Amino acid sequence: MTGIVAIKPEGGKESRAVAASADMENTFWPDPAKDPRVQPILDNFANFAGEGSVAHDDDIDAYSQAVNWLRQRYWSSDHLDKAYEEITKGKDTNPVATGSPCPCCGQPVEITPNGWTCSHCTSFVNGSKRRMVKAGF
Repeated sequence: MTGIVAIKPEGGKESRAVAASADMENTFWPDPAKDPRVQPILDNFANFAGEGSVAHDDDIDAYSQAVNWLRQRYWSSDHLDKAYEEITKGKDTNPVATGSPCPCCGQPVEITPNGWTCSHCTSFVNGSKRRMVKAGF
């Protein structure tokens, strides 16, 4: 089949899931109240405790292998730095007052003890951690 790339999984399902767990936790999932397909997926991940612990552990393994593969190839710090530069190009990325425009969506930000946060697009800077959400994504 063309377009399919075989990869040899490293470690077991549990170790791969642990390696991808931060990405799972930081993914914005659709509201389960609006889409009934979401809650079973979230429950499957939440109840996973190793191979065979949930009925659909292959779903978790497929997700974790995809995340780990993407992280190695496309989600390196260089790639994220380039995305950050694209999103914030020409914008003030260090708002100093509540009400200053968010560098991602232009809505007012709130200043926090270690940075700022935007309640509109959920972008934030908190010390050395940052998340920038490009408007329209």
